[in-house]
This record gives sequence, structure tokens and C-alpha cells, in this order.
Amino acid sequence: MIMVLEGDDEKDLDKTVKNIHESMKCIPDKVIDCHGSQESLKLAIRSTARGGTCCLVGMASGDFTDFPLMDDLMREVKITSNFHHCNDYRAVLGIVPQGKYDLLKLITHHFTMENATCAFDKAYKQEPGTMKVIVHLVQRNTNNKNVKKK
Repeated sequence: MIMVLEGDDEKDLDKTVKNIHESMKCIPDKVIDCHGSQESLKLAIRSTARGGTCCLVGMASGDFTDFPLMDDLMREVKITSNFHHCNDYRAVLGIVPQGKYDLLKLITHHFTMENATCAFDKAYKQEPGTMKVIVHLVQRNTNNKNVKKK
């Protein structure tokens, strides 16, 4: 399930966790965080069921010195990471065409190659609402004929 946070969701961790559990109609025992910010990892860990596994995929960014873990350790949540995506691409590419998940919701900002510096600045600042920042090497939607133009 992919859930995009809107409004004040990111300000109240417990409220957001409750919303996630209600929308999924369960408490997931496996959670994957692909964003890598301190806030998204806190949310992923807290959303994981007692005794479940939470995996950080990719490289975490930001300062993780203020990261409370005691509640999560008491719930025996296993925290793992995967940086090198080894042999995962085939499985992921098999899921994407099924159309079950709207992956475009993950991309929050688009930049042209001429504005790449702005894109890196946006990604570095990690302002609320920023998830994935894309720099298009060619004009947007011209290299994929299957994408409907807006």
C-alpha cells in the first residue's frame, strides 16, 4: 500500500499511525520505508506491528541523533536496512505493470535538466511534502509513450 500524507498528518505521529492502520484495516507486520528521512522512518517503525519487521531501503539522510527507539524496542520491532537493491529489480518491474499501486504519487517534484541545481536543493532540504524529486533528462513524458500527457 502506498499512502501519501496530506495536511497536518506528518505533525502528529500517533494520529498518522492510526490513520494508516484504519485505511489498511490491519496493523502491518512488514513495513518498507523508501523515503529515508528521520520522520518517515519513525512513522514506518511505529506503524509496524509488535514483533514485525521494518526495512529502510536506500540511504537515510538527515540527522538521526534525535531518534527515540525505546517504545519500538519494547514492541520488539526488527529494524533492517537494504542499501544495494541486489536482485530486486526484476521483482519490482513485475509489480509495476499490474497497476495495483499509483507509483506516480511518490514523485512530488519534477525539474528540467536546466533546473537540476534547484532539484538537488529541494531534495536536500527535505521540506514537508517532499518525497521523491525527479530531474528529467528529456522533456517530461516524451520518452514513455504509455504515459498520458496532461
